[in-house]
Amino acid sequence: MTNVKNAPLDAIALASLAGQQWIGTLPASELADLSAHCRRKKLVQGQTLFQEGDKMTHCLLLESGMVKVFRFTLTGEEKIFGQLRQGDVVALAAVFMRHGRFPMSAQVVEAGNALLIPNTLLKDICLRYPQFSLRLMSYFCNQLYAIINKVDWLTSSSTAERLAAYLITLSETAGSPHLTLPVSRAQLATQLGVRLETLSRMLSEWRRRGDIALHGRQLSILAADRLMMMTQSGKRDF
Repeated sequence: MTNVKNAPLDAIALASLAGQQWIGTLPASELADLSAHCRRKKLVQGQTLFQEGDKMTHCLLLESGMVKVFRFTLTGEEKIFGQLRQGDVVALAAVFMRHGRFPMSAQVVEAGNALLIPNTLLKDICLRYPQFSLRLMSYFCNQLYAIINKVDWLTSSSTAERLAAYLITLSETAGSPHLTLPVSRAQLATQLGVRLETLSRMLSEWRRRGDIALHGRQLSILAADRLMMMTQSGKRDF
């Protein structure tokens, strides 16, 4: 794992921990103890945080910036499984995996800061606080449910529906219709499960139709209602 200088924590870091849904039930004294054992890590754009198979001693809570988690296919292509942002935790579930290794690689896309949370301390807190363990289990179950729904959506939706859902989600996250695509077209095609040529054709068609404006990785959604309609089949009642 890449080594960088760690800075001591402050009130902002403590607030970052307290704001996590799965930490919410911890007593103040335990939260203070947890924060005392964490370290801040400066994230540099392009930096590799860890590689698949590296020994794992901690997970990372993102205070700012963006990190992508990925694997390489047998042919050397990069397959991105997610882009994590402020408030997300990198490799939290892996803390409890028996092999004790990072199951994916991670690289910094946008510079920022992260808190390093020790594995051993999280496990110790689980043993001492059943309510915390239940909260954490609920968090993992909700994530698993979201993944099941995503797999269902990927295997039953059209290319246009998946692309529309991806752009709408990016727009909602950014709070703006003006976006910077966080991945290349080739990487996006892999994420959406389509051929690069199919994706490029669709983007060109939507641009000609006036649904989007596109210049390199800069994309603006011009017909949000039309794209939103394409995503309705993937909506669930619960």
